[in-house]
Amino acid sequence: MTTRYAIYYCPPADQPLGRLGHGWLGRDPAGDLPPPRPDGLPAPLPDIVSGPAHYGFHATLKAPFEPADGATEDDLLEFARSVATHMQPVTLADGLMVAELGRFLALVPAGDTAALDQLAGHVVRTFEPYRAPVSAGDLARRRLVDLSERQEQNLVDWGYPYVFEDFRFHMTLTAELDEEARATWLGILGDGFAEVTGQPFTLDRICVFHQPARATPFRQIAQFLLGDA
Repeated sequence: MTTRYAIYYCPPADQPLGRLGHGWLGRDPAGDLPPPRPDGLPAPLPDIVSGPAHYGFHATLKAPFEPADGATEDDLLEFARSVATHMQPVTLADGLMVAELGRFLALVPAGDTAALDQLAGHVVRTFEPYRAPVSAGDLARRRLVDLSERQEQNLVDWGYPYVFEDFRFHMTLTAELDEEARATWLGILGDGFAEVTGQPFTLDRICVFHQPARATPFRQIAQFLLGDA
């Protein structure tokens, strides 16, 4: 399959959130070496973290997309740099918490998300010229789960079902788990991420990720601080 890009938020490994998240998943998408295992977090079984680690510890802003005809990587990076200078950081006063999101566990906002939702919607719209139409294979894959009428329209119009009203900011920590496993790991991860939960959280950058082939993990190839001219 062809190359893909994505616009994510990804915390640096030298910040507490990045140190914990990358260390838990066992992979830093911006680096070449495995990050150290954080104190207080056990080594998970591969089937718990291999899926999230493939994408890297992140929050999706613009879901993975194949580039539009004629769009080069240099063009995308320069555009992302320009977009970031005209955006402002968003702070969540209540921070993040570890919670169930469907059948998996993730870090999610603990309070009001209106400003964060607005930022994500802006990213979805702004980067749209760089996205090729969704392939038939990706349409079929997305439709394996039940989508609402609005989510189906989002998939066709924007390449991803969970945008705008259906967007939920999250940083995935596990694969899908059964109810008993979710309860167990919810406690473990709640304790392990206590250093960064319940504290103000600021989304201060957008990151460009690249995947040269579907079997290859995503890598962070650039990051741009918001409002940094």
